[in-house]
Amino acid sequence: MMKQKSKIVETNYQITFNPRFNDEKYGITNELVNQLEDLVMEANNPKNKTIIHKLTELILEYPKTPILKNYLSVAYNARGLQAKSIEVNKWILAEHPDYLYAKINLAYYYLFKKDYKKVEEIMGKEMDIKALYPDRDLFHVGEVLCFLKFAIDYFVEIEDMEAADIRLKIMQGLEPEHPITEAAVEIMMAYRLQKNQEKFVRASANSIAVDANRATPETKDKNQPIFNHPIIDELYNNDWEINQSILKDILALPHKTLVEDLEAVLKDAVNRHNYFYEEADEKSYLYFPIHALLLLAEIASEKSLPLVLDTLSYNNEFLDFWFEEFITETLWMVFFKIGKNNLTSLKTFMLTPAINTYTKAAVSTTLLQLFLHQEKTKQELLPFYQDVLQGFHDANLNENLVDEDALAFIIGDIADMDMEELLPIIKKLFEKGYINESIAGTYQEVAKDVVSTYLFQDKQNVLNIFKYYDKITPFFKRNDPGDSFFKDNNNFIDSLQETKTLAAQEESAAPLISNKVGRNDPCPCGSGKKYKKCCME
Repeated sequence: MMKQKSKIVETNYQITFNPRFNDEKYGITNELVNQLEDLVMEANNPKNKTIIHKLTELILEYPKTPILKNYLSVAYNARGLQAKSIEVNKWILAEHPDYLYAKINLAYYYLFKKDYKKVEEIMGKEMDIKALYPDRDLFHVGEVLCFLKFAIDYFVEIEDMEAADIRLKIMQGLEPEHPITEAAVEIMMAYRLQKNQEKFVRASANSIAVDANRATPETKDKNQPIFNHPIIDELYNNDWEINQSILKDILALPHKTLVEDLEAVLKDAVNRHNYFYEEADEKSYLYFPIHALLLLAEIASEKSLPLVLDTLSYNNEFLDFWFEEFITETLWMVFFKIGKNNLTSLKTFMLTPAINTYTKAAVSTTLLQLFLHQEKTKQELLPFYQDVLQGFHDANLNENLVDEDALAFIIGDIADMDMEELLPIIKKLFEKGYINESIAGTYQEVAKDVVSTYLFQDKQNVLNIFKYYDKITPFFKRNDPGDSFFKDNNNFIDSLQETKTLAAQEESAAPLISNKVGRNDPCPCGSGKKYKKCCME
């Protein structure tokens, strides 16, 4: 027996785990105890044709035992005879007015009918077992769990999730692995999933998004450009596993003609996009524009920034086909190396309509990294963000410029740089509904982030091209799991499987209700990014 203080009302009651403590009260003999487990299974089996007769005979033999009548109600319900089931429940309460399970069964009937007044008449407005039985100080754990489970179902139905959460925490503190507790968890999760889906649908219907709709040229040219340096052809013949000796040979070429060739590669991705999109076979290597971007960044070709920005201004189909995750994971590094001395061009790009959300977010990530690497001071970056935010604020929605997701990412970076000077314009953007709060948080949360000193900084390493390829090769394979990489790297597969197994074990051992992860906290997935820039999305 354990002492349990109710978390619902200010009172005390005891909980016992002894299944026999009510036997004398309800006339349950040792002989009957041995039959109960089989009886409940038979009652729940709709194919059993004898159980109703058997229970009727037992009720005549044990007239003071409500559990048998409860099983009879269960049997009728399992056979679709709900009216008979309810009739039996009312009979139980007439003869045994304090029998909890009959109250719960009848209350479920009225809850299903959405007759909440009747529910409260049966279970009490407080939805507290001690308030329902003020003269009792001792309850069996099963009684408490069943009562709390019903209370959770009731509060979920009337959408009082705070009250439901209180009761779920009591259940988990009492018997976290009990099937009734697990069923309550599933109810809560299903409700939250439904509400999140509804919220997502509403948000999507009212979202302010940009249509990145710039189409690539309708050209019929299928021929690869002729380059100053034939070795550039190797960019078309290799994926992420390109031999680094090729990269070294390319980087050793004369700067002027190398830049011309690499820019020609980017132009080729644009001019022949339709050809590659419609006719390229599975054996084609479609990495040459990424190779070109990384090489231009490695040689710090700042004069190439306008062409790079122009290449990235095409529609989502183009960007997804050529660059995929590169935009969200790596593009900032390209801007870091070729754009840090041309913030004007980057700002113009940010205020250009019809630009992909994540491309603009990559520009803002670049500025954050310039700040964290002490390449730029806050005072140098403030005018950039002031002009960008003001430009979004002044834009009309029909201009195809305002992008609530991009603004949310931008404001997250601003918060990381503690730019409290921008709070007035940020507040105006929130008031206009131009910021996605599911990403950025509310204005109050953003304002708190901006003025607070937070120890976790999302500082990323700026890698040279060789270290980058070494790091990225295993993770950005476009080929399917049956290719030679996976076949030849059994150790990698074993390691991955072991990681999944450990993750599953940790997940199963984790509490079902955990502390909320802050938007600025390191993401629990272990990516090293902030939660708001990783799994929160």
